[in-house]
Amino acid sequence: AEAGAAAAAGLGGAAGGLKGAAEGEPAIGARINLNTAPRPVLEGMFESGFPDELVGEILDYRNEVDEEALAEEESEEYDPELAEFEKALYGERQEEPKLYFHSLEDLTKLPSFERMDPVRQQEFRDLVEVRSDVFSIYLVARVPPADWIQERRYQEPPGAVLRLRAVFWRRRTDQGPRFIPIQPWREVPYTRWRVPDFPEDLPPFEPPEYF
Repeated sequence: AEAGAAAAAGLGGAAGGLKGAAEGEPAIGARINLNTAPRPVLEGMFESGFPDELVGEILDYRNEVDEEALAEEESEEYDPELAEFEKALYGERQEEPKLYFHSLEDLTKLPSFERMDPVRQQEFRDLVEVRSDVFSIYLVARVPPADWIQERRYQEPPGAVLRLRAVFWRRRTDQGPRFIPIQPWREVPYTRWRVPDFPEDLPPFEPPEYF
């Protein structure tokens, strides 16, 4: 069977169980992650009177190439076989490393945020974060027809498919991170796609090659 799983970053190294969870650091709460929130979520915030251009600046910032990280990658020995393997797995080569918000202080790099008065700046900070502690994990398993060829993005093969979703809380504790289930695995009727911030800038689709 062909299987794939997608999980938000930051789950690595977490252990299961509730031991020590009560003594963990405070939960992040209901805040919007500036690094992962899709465009519609960010735009929904700005009905509160924040500058409209702030959405575009957030999206532009997190899509800029991280030159320092890129230099580190380029300093490593290039492995063409690994690159081809990644293309076979994901359909496209891995993207260049992008900038992300390390802390809320990085908001000062956005011109429209800097123009806001201090009271409005704090109101905005109270709504956002740069990390998450609650994650959805999706698992998809299927057996596609042997002669099926993908012709466009987000196209799925015909035939039987099992899609599952679970929700977990990543809790930081003195004993290390804990991976606490909030919602158990359930079957869902849809595939969760990651839509880029600027889909119009995607290169032409090329079907993946399997070896």
